[in-house]
Amino acid sequence: MGSRTARQRLTSRLVTPNRLFLYGTLMPGEERWPLLEPYVTGTEPDTTRGFLFETEFVYPGARFDGTDSIGEKIHGLVAILDPDFVDDCLAFLDEIESSVEGFFHRVLIETASNGPAWSYQYGTGLTQLTRIRSGSWLQHTSGDIPPTAPPGAMLDEVEARVIASMIEKGMATPQNYPLSMNAILAACNQKSSRDPVTSFDEATVMNMLTVGKERKLIRFVHPTSGHGVTKYRHVFDEFLGIDEAATAILGVLMLRGAQTARELRDRTERMHLFEGTEEVVEVLEKLADDGFVMMLDRQPGQRDERWLELLTGSPE
Repeated sequence: MGSRTARQRLTSRLVTPNRLFLYGTLMPGEERWPLLEPYVTGTEPDTTRGFLFETEFVYPGARFDGTDSIGEKIHGLVAILDPDFVDDCLAFLDEIESSVEGFFHRVLIETASNGPAWSYQYGTGLTQLTRIRSGSWLQHTSGDIPPTAPPGAMLDEVEARVIASMIEKGMATPQNYPLSMNAILAACNQKSSRDPVTSFDEATVMNMLTVGKERKLIRFVHPTSGHGVTKYRHVFDEFLGIDEAATAILGVLMLRGAQTARELRDRTERMHLFEGTEEVVEVLEKLADDGFVMMLDRQPGQRDERWLELLTGSPE
């Protein structure tokens, strides 16, 4: 079903809702949740369209879509307020949210569940703003994927290529690691040892690095003096809790697609030295137990089984 008509949205606003969209420090587990909890009878994950920002304080700010022109989502949840205490709750929140004039004000928004909800939008008082590209305060602060994120792959195509390229360069040429933006672009788009060949631009990679930092996949390495450029390193092994051997295998699988254990042994030689194909198979079987790879059926004419990574999604 498409979005509701303007008439339907207007009609919905004639009734004061008892729904409150939360996206920051009022959410359960956050520092200000105890202030709201007495008024809440239940919560449900939800999203709304708009932009989320990190502010100069310890809480985020949101700019909601009032023009049906923003495609990005803010991930949060809707708190269902006790109908007998809605007015008391909103009056209390109005007081604490606008305690500093011009910062936040209450607005009525549409959520993905096609219901109106109250929320608080920042005003002109907030100036030092940094976009939270993931749209999730939870992900930005803890690295946890919000329940409203699309199901399926752990990594998208860009994330997989950038991380795998960083794995390869970091392990094969550690003297040149961490990588600059130019080095990452060259590694991602090189025409050898890549399937498929890509042509990412700097904006695409920078967006991935920014979101990757929020997801605890990437770390920024800033120059120690006023000279030099910011460099980047992956922490994907820490994120998955895997060792060097498994990291090398996953990196090559993400760079080149399904491969046999024999091919993986040869192609990881500069990254990690395996004693033989049997050791590669042992690592693959452990990765399979963790749900990170799977063995494909042997094709006619093939001598060995191929292995496929599942970090970018399950096979058709």
